[in-house]
Amino acid sequence: MPWLRGRRVPTAAAVVPAAIGATILTLVFTVIAIVTTVTQSKTDGDPLPADFPSRAGGWETVYFYAAYVPLVLWGPMLGILTYAYWRRRGSVTTGLLLPPTVGNTT
Repeated sequence: MPWLRGRRVPTAAAVVPAAIGATILTLVFTVIAIVTTVTQSKTDGDPLPADFPSRAGGWETVYFYAAYVPLVLWGPMLGILTYAYWRRRGSVTTGLLLPPTVGNTT
């Protein structure tokens, strides 16, 4: 980032958008997975077609779930990585949105 000129990116500039994104991804893909799998209907309420991959059976269903599971895990994994980044940057002692103080010995 040219305007930072070698300084660290503020923790909040990375953590806040990542946390929002993780929340949105988790909600969207989890809701879609629950609606289509449990209720056997699309998000608009129409029933799933007979040739929908999760209803087809056999290898088509295996391929469908193998491709969809990473989408369901994307949001929670981003949340875990965001938390780890926040902890690594030392924000546990300085607060989420506060800059670290120089010479803080507490």
